[in-house]
Amino acid sequence: MVNSKENMFLERLSEIEHNQWIHWSKTIWDRLETIKRAIEADDKRTALFLLEEQRNKWDKNWIPYKQLDEKTKEFDRVWAKKVLRVIGINKVEK
Repeated sequence: MVNSKENMFLERLSEIEHNQWIHWSKTIWDRLETIKRAIEADDKRTALFLLEEQRNKWDKNWIPYKQLDEKTKEFDRVWAKKVLRVIGINKVEK
C-alpha cells in the first residue's frame, strides 16, 4: 500500500512526466503536419527529406546521456530540475 507522502510524490512526478510527453508529442505533431502538407502538395521529396532529417536528429541522441553534447544535456536537465523541485531539492550544481 502506498502512503500519502509516496502518493503525493507519485502524482507530482507523473504530472511532470505527462507534461514532458505533451511537449514531445506536440513537437512531433507539428513535424507530422509539415510532412502531411508536403505529401498533400505531392512533394514527396520534401516529405522524405523531413522524415530523414528527423531520423538523423534522433539518431545522434540515441546514445547514453554521458555522451550527449551540453546543449542536449541542458534540455534534459530542465525536466530533471522539475523532479528535483518536487522532491525538495531546489538548488542543483552542474
